[in-house]
Amino acid sequence: MDFDAGRARSFAALLSRPRGCGTPDERWAADRVREAFRDAGLETREEWFHFRAAGDATVRVLLLLALGVVGLMWAGGAWWPPVAGFGAAAGVVL
Repeated sequence: MDFDAGRARSFAALLSRPRGCGTPDERWAADRVREAFRDAGLETREEWFHFRAAGDATVRVLLLLALGVVGLMWAGGAWWPPVAGFGAAAGVVL
């Protein structure tokens, strides 16, 4: 079978939606990749690993704190812009 760039692009677009580790969406994507490999005559095998979501939460909290510090510096010490920024950042980051 020859390589079809359009088909590859469509497959990548199909798989490129956000999904978290260990979710049903991740299982769905892994199954599609496995099927594609098998259809191409390749052998597949899964390797399992442990994932802790705490690292993701830590990154989000640190990012929120960094945005707060930047907000304080930008506001010149005024208290209300950073508070408003925290609310907006929490909606975007969390």
